Amino acid sequence: MKPIKAQAGVAFKFLNYRISNFSYNESSVKGNNFDIEFEPSGEYNSITGEYTLKLNFRAFNNDPKFEVITVTAFADYIFDQPYKIEELPKHFYLSAIPIFFPYIRAFISTLTLQTNHENGVMLLGLINFTNMADVLKEKTIAK
Repeated sequence: MKPIKAQAGVAFKFLNYRISNFSYNESSVKGNNFDIEFEPSGEYNSITGEYTLKLNFRAFNNDPKFEVITVTAFADYIFDQPYKIEELPKHFYLSAIPIFFPYIRAFISTLTLQTNHENGVMLLGLINFTNMADVLKEKTIAK
């Protein structure tokens, strides 16, 4: 895969991902009415230009609030050259989670399919992650 060049001239590329931890807790509540939460954070290496995105996902049943699924996943990106952390463009923070999300969505669907629970497969639809760009930027540290 070739790096994506943006108008600002900063290019980055998605390298790989991994699911490092997950849990599934069967709920006695029937139905697929879930609240979901995402918690992004990142580490950027200004010497190598490598960025690691950490994304925590949680799904809850509402009645009572019960954690059904948790997933901790990581995605690795690399920039075309090392930049200072302040030079990372907004389009990276806007794009990093949406690029990675289809892999997490597929994992969650497969996990819930394999449980054979009467609620069936958890299918996550399209999600607008625009508001998470600032959160990710704020929770990105240089290492």
